[in-house]
Amino acid sequence: MWYVYMHQREYVAVTSDLTTHGVADRDVFKRKMTANRQEVRTIADSIQAWFGSRSFAWTAAAVALVYLVMAVFLTWPLVTQLNTHTPAGFGGDVWAHHWTYWWVKTAVSQGQNPFITDLLYYPEGVSLTTHNIPWFNIGLWIPLQAIIGGPAAFGLIYILAFAFNGFAMFLLVREHTERTAAAFIGGLIFGAWPFVVSQTGHPNTIILGFVPLTLLMLKRTMERGRARDALVAGLFLALTGIVRWQLLIIASIAIGLFIINKLVTDKACRSRKTVMLLLLVGLVSLVLMAPLLAPVITGMVGQEDLGSILKTRLERSSDLLSYVIPNHRLRLYGGLARQLPDSLNFSGDTIEFMGFVTLILLGIGVVRGRRAAWPWLVILLVYLILALGPVLTIAHQPMSGVPMPFRLVQDFFLVRIVRYPMRYNIFLGLPVAMLSGIGMAHLLNHTRLVRRPVLFTSLLAVVICAESWMMPYRTLPLHTPEWYDQLAQESGEFALLDLPMDHWGSDKNFMYYQISHDRPILGGHVSRLPAEAEDFIKSDPFLSRLAVDNTMDPSVPMMHQLGKLSDAGIRYLILHRRKASGEQLDQWQEWLAIDPLHEDEELIVYGTDPAPDGALPAGSAVTESMQFHWARYGPEQIAPTDPIYISSRWGSTRDMGLDYDLCFQLVDSAGRTAQEQCQRLGGEWPTSKWTVGEVALGNMIIRIDPFMAAGDYRIRAALVDSNPSNVVGEPIDIGPLTVRGKSRVYELPDDVQSADAFWEEKIGLPGYRLHGTRDQLEMTLYWQALSRMDASYKFFTHLINESNGAVVAQNDAVPRQWSYPTNWWEQNEVVEDTIVLPVDDVAPGNYLLYVGWYDPETGDRLDATTASGEPYLDNSVLLTTWQR
Repeated sequence: MWYVYMHQREYVAVTSDLTTHGVADRDVFKRKMTANRQEVRTIADSIQAWFGSRSFAWTAAAVALVYLVMAVFLTWPLVTQLNTHTPAGFGGDVWAHHWTYWWVKTAVSQGQNPFITDLLYYPEGVSLTTHNIPWFNIGLWIPLQAIIGGPAAFGLIYILAFAFNGFAMFLLVREHTERTAAAFIGGLIFGAWPFVVSQTGHPNTIILGFVPLTLLMLKRTMERGRARDALVAGLFLALTGIVRWQLLIIASIAIGLFIINKLVTDKACRSRKTVMLLLLVGLVSLVLMAPLLAPVITGMVGQEDLGSILKTRLERSSDLLSYVIPNHRLRLYGGLARQLPDSLNFSGDTIEFMGFVTLILLGIGVVRGRRAAWPWLVILLVYLILALGPVLTIAHQPMSGVPMPFRLVQDFFLVRIVRYPMRYNIFLGLPVAMLSGIGMAHLLNHTRLVRRPVLFTSLLAVVICAESWMMPYRTLPLHTPEWYDQLAQESGEFALLDLPMDHWGSDKNFMYYQISHDRPILGGHVSRLPAEAEDFIKSDPFLSRLAVDNTMDPSVPMMHQLGKLSDAGIRYLILHRRKASGEQLDQWQEWLAIDPLHEDEELIVYGTDPAPDGALPAGSAVTESMQFHWARYGPEQIAPTDPIYISSRWGSTRDMGLDYDLCFQLVDSAGRTAQEQCQRLGGEWPTSKWTVGEVALGNMIIRIDPFMAAGDYRIRAALVDSNPSNVVGEPIDIGPLTVRGKSRVYELPDDVQSADAFWEEKIGLPGYRLHGTRDQLEMTLYWQALSRMDASYKFFTHLINESNGAVVAQNDAVPRQWSYPTNWWEQNEVVEDTIVLPVDDVAPGNYLLYVGWYDPETGDRLDATTASGEPYLDNSVLLTTWQR
């Protein structure tokens, strides 16, 4: 329309010009205007071919505007927060997407390969071929961010995407139903599809409109036999993959079934020309996708651990009732949903509830649509079955006895790329919207109740939007700690180590902060991480321990490890207060003895350069080269066999040259050492390698001797020269310790079944109790220590089928579920021990219950005898016969 308007203006201008200069150039004028009219006619014909008529183009424009309003409504208040907030889901994926947009723009503008970055997983960098890069989103974002800024453009794409999805589906439904109102409702359902709208943290999963456009152009290609329709269909198909390769895989189900249906049901489509046109569609899409798809395929083929990278997460499947029971996040039904029992509680991040109006229209479409509906019903069932996963779940209860077709395809390569079964819900909205549009067309054509179709359609539209409304749309503030802005001004090349290390959580935030400081970081988040990316981290014990559980090995000397980080080009170690627990922060700061370079309410920043003289804390001299800083321990009152935890810190004042062991001693009131435990100070970096200014923690867990007498003791720390073994300097008094008497039992309780079993004058079994239920056999054994034992033995219980000798249940363990070894037992002590054998799968019959003891080091059984000395066969004591 704008093009036509501009040519009308040109006509007026040229007419005015001729009036001024006469008619000498009238022939030139006629030729020019004839060409213009032909060009206008060509544009108008194109509009008419696409929309059906010129008047419908205005209707389509109005519909698109309504969908835009719908998108603003569904994402409210996002449109008011574009410069300050970002759509964000649980898990923080959106921060990695912000980084991806920024990285691709940076790489392209600097002539770098966007599939490889040295900003993550320093120093090796990482391949991004298996990373989810939403190329279309980024292509749309780059020009938008130049106009309105990066954050605003990022959020605006969400609004535009939902409007575009609805409009594309509107065109497809109108093509099938030839009813504008029905198409409007179908497009609205697809544009407001709750599962997609709730993907707040996944901008690469929200632009779906190219799939209905592909189906639209495939329909025209197969029915009209025009090459230009095939070219456009190929373009839309390519754009689907360029948005996200996973979407192309999921969408191929609907596209493939659609083509098969047309070939089967429409005889006119079964021609050589149709086949050639379909091949043209595929060829065009491959040619357009090739520049972006080829590096991905090449990168995946080169992955040695591709099987582990492409691992399907079967637990992320849909619950059948989640489609018909509202999610807690929905504004209209949230209050009602919270009143439902836990079995009907669907409060996940993504919303699968379709909406009651949609379900009604869907039902009408299925029942009344007949021939027009069944192909779409097949597509719906395929997506639904795949989304339900390998095990049918209803009300959070797995129905393991129901065979699910997903099990047949779960190991296929393309299915593993999709990863989560629930992701098939993304395009479940496609057949739902089409069937709902068919149902709406039936209502408009055959229901007398719809006397005011415009009003009726408007009311349905309002309710559909209300049922999908998540007001307020989930957003988070766009925030980067101020220190990173200062860091960007520093010169030189260096990297950062942000803590805690978490490739599925905090590291995504650290990637977003990188947009401000543009420095490499040790971690990061890549959708499917190549194993070699973590080689540097795994090669360093300190870093590998941080990567596993975010703890610092207390035996590793601080300055030694910081020096290694500095030598590797890592200038700063940054602790994030809001992402770590208080316990983690305390442990980190305890290990980091130096003062931080920067500290605020969000960050604690340490430099990795060796500390200058005087930067380390002072302590009391133990030797000429070693200082003691402090020690803490607990608890102060304890019973035998219980653990006491001791933490201490030591520092060197000059090069050591000697290896020291750190010993903690428990000294009684007479000054005698009742218990002592030692370990190498410095661990893998012993004190002989320490230089001036080194600091290390000496942490130890001491389990109190089970036979220690009750009384008051003192804890002392001593340094021992390992060669020769002697204490250097004066032992350091740490503090008092009270040892309580251990409670032991020496009497057998009443009402127990007598037993007659002894094992090598070490262990006896004077009695037992037996309790059987349908699902388990529970027994309480009463062992007795015939003497003190130096070894920790294990016992076994075997339940054996009397008819065939098969072991149907067994238990091998240290007594009291591994908590009370035999070398803790006092002579004549009676030890009560309860064992449970699961028997829910055991068939009815007679079973023999045997017990025995063995040495876990050798596997040899202890000799078992009766009180009179008669041996038991195979050193296995028949305790009783149990009947199932």
